[in-house]
Amino acid sequence: MHPFLSNEARATFFYMLSSTKSAIYGHVPFALVSTGMEINEELVHDINIAVPRNTLLVWTSYLRSIGYYSQEMVPTPYCHSRAGDATVRCRRRNRRLSITITQSFTDSVLPIILSSDVTTYMNVITSSHIFAFYPQLTANSTAIGSFEDMAPYRGFTYYRLSMIHAPSTEHWDKPCGEACPGMWRRTRGLPGVGVLKWDCFNVIPPRRRAIAPARRKQSATSGVEDGAWGDRVPVGRRPSFDAYHEFATSMFKWRIGAQCLNESPFPFLNRISNVLMLDYLPETTEDIILSSLDPVDLLRYAKISGTTYALTHSYIRRAFNIIKLLSPFFSELEIAEFRRLQADTGMIISGDLALDFFERNPFSGAPLEVYVEHQFSLNVGRWFMSAGYDFVVRDRRNGDFKFACTAAGGQWNGQDGVHQSPIPVLLFTFYHEAKKRYIFVRTVGGSAMEAILHFDSTSMMNIISHDKAVSFYPRATFDVLETLHIHYYGGNSLNCSKREGWTVKTIPMLNLREIRTNFRSVGDRLCWTIPLGGETLAADYRVEANSWRHNFSMYNRMRYTLVLNYRMKFNYVQGHNTARESGEAAMKRHYDGKICADEYYVDVVVEVYRAL
Repeated sequence: MHPFLSNEARATFFYMLSSTKSAIYGHVPFALVSTGMEINEELVHDINIAVPRNTLLVWTSYLRSIGYYSQEMVPTPYCHSRAGDATVRCRRRNRRLSITITQSFTDSVLPIILSSDVTTYMNVITSSHIFAFYPQLTANSTAIGSFEDMAPYRGFTYYRLSMIHAPSTEHWDKPCGEACPGMWRRTRGLPGVGVLKWDCFNVIPPRRRAIAPARRKQSATSGVEDGAWGDRVPVGRRPSFDAYHEFATSMFKWRIGAQCLNESPFPFLNRISNVLMLDYLPETTEDIILSSLDPVDLLRYAKISGTTYALTHSYIRRAFNIIKLLSPFFSELEIAEFRRLQADTGMIISGDLALDFFERNPFSGAPLEVYVEHQFSLNVGRWFMSAGYDFVVRDRRNGDFKFACTAAGGQWNGQDGVHQSPIPVLLFTFYHEAKKRYIFVRTVGGSAMEAILHFDSTSMMNIISHDKAVSFYPRATFDVLETLHIHYYGGNSLNCSKREGWTVKTIPMLNLREIRTNFRSVGDRLCWTIPLGGETLAADYRVEANSWRHNFSMYNRMRYTLVLNYRMKFNYVQGHNTARESGEAAMKRHYDGKICADEYYVDVVVEVYRAL
C-alpha cells in the first residue's frame, strides 16, 4: 500500500474499509498472496475498491482529504454492469497511480467481486480477512477469463507479471477443478475459498494511529465521518467488521463461463455418474429434491464432495426445524417459552410427532406427546393452560387439574432398582378449542426416559429434548424399515403397533450393530442426533446421561437401573454400574446442600460413556 498511501493515511484508510464494509480486489490482493511477485510501481498501478451502495460519496470525500484531488466518473466496466451502478477513478497530482471505486447495487460487495472478468480479480483484502476465491489458480500464477474475451491490455499485464493466462480451460490437459467454467459455485459457507484472518489495526504501527476527536457529524448511511479525514481516527472508534461471517452467510452464486470445453473437467464424476448435482439449483428446488431422499441416502449424498456436503447440511438446518414442528400448537414466542420449560423440567417430546420430525413429514394432525417426571407435571400443565389449552376431565371426581395431578401422584412410588417390565404412565389431556389441537402429558414416577425405553416398538424410540433430537435405532427405523417388538413373550401376544412399510420383528436383528451392541446410551455413535438451533439454553438436565442394556436372553427387554438421589433435581436411567458409581461419587464430593448436583453427575457419566 506504500505507493498509494502515506504512512499517516494508512490507519484512516483501513478504518474506512471496515466502517463501510468495503473490500480491495484485483491485482493488489493478487500480488499480496502471490509470493513470487514483486510489488512496486512498475507492476501494480491501480487499487480497485468495491463499496456497498450509498457509500461512494463518502469514499470520494475521504480520498480527496488524503490527496486524491483528481476524480472523474468513468464508465462502469462491462463485466460489472449488472452488479454496480457507478465507478470513480481518483488520482493524485502528477502521479500515475490511481484508486478506482465501484459501487455495488446491493449492501454487499460480493456482486462486484464475483462478476470480475478474470479470476485474478477475485482475490480480496478486507479489514479482517484476506480471500482467494480461486486459491489453486492463484498458487499456480494462472489467470482464467470469465465469459467474455480477455482485453488485450490484460494479456500484456499478465505477460509482465510472468503469469499464465487463458480465456478458458479448453486446452488444459488436466481437470478444471475449481476453475471449471460451467460449474456454479456459491458463497454460502465459502466452499473452496482460501481465507486468511488478520487484523489491519494491529499491523499499523501505534505511533501512526493518530487519535483525535471527529470533526464532522456521522453519516446516516455509512456510519463514518464525512468531510476531511487527514490522518485521524475518531476517538474510541474501531469498527469490528467480520468479513468472513458477512461473506459466508451471503446467498450468491457465480460461475466464470456458460459451459466447459475441457474434455475431463470432473473425472471423479465418471465413478458417480448417477448422482444428481444440485449446486446450480435454487434452495426451493434443492428442498424438493433432497426431501425425497431417505435419511441414509441423504447422508451418502453429503459425502460425495464438499459442495454436496454444504448443500446437505444447509438443507438439514431448514428441514429439521423445531419451530416448524411446533407451530401448529404454539406461537413463535410460546415455542421459545416451551423450550425453556423443557430445559427447566426435563420434558421430552416423543410419539408420532417426533417420528414425523425425523421423517421430515408435513404436519399430519398428530397430537403433541410429552413425557415428564410427575414431580414437574403440575408446572407443565399450568403452562399449557396459560397458552390457551383446557384440561380434559376424565374423572368427574378430579375436575380440577391440580386435584387430578395431586391424586394421581399417590398411585405409585418410584423406587431405586432394576426395571425390566413395563411401568405405569399417567396421562393428562389438554385441548385447544380454536386450534383443534391435542396435547398429551404423560408422567412417570421415576425418569421420563423409562417410558421411552418401554415402548413396544423400537421404531417409536425417538425423542426431542430442549437442545437436540435423538433417534435410538435409526438404521432399523429409517434404512432397513424393521422394528423390534419389545416385551415380546412369544405365542400370539404380538400387540405392537404396525406402521406402513415396517416389518415387525420378534427376534432381535443381530445383523444391525445398534441392536447387537449390548450397552447403549442416549446420543452415542449408533444414535442419530440432530442439534436444534435457536436460543442456547442452560439446563441441568441432559438426555446424554441416560443409558440402558439389551437383554434378549428370554424375551426382548431393556435393562437399566433407576438413579434416584436427593442431591439431584432429576432422575436418570443407568445401564452401566461404573458410570453410575462414578457419577454418584462426584455428586457427593461437590454437593453443598444448596443447589442440585446434576451437573457434576452428568459430566462424569458422559465422560465414562465416551471412554467406553
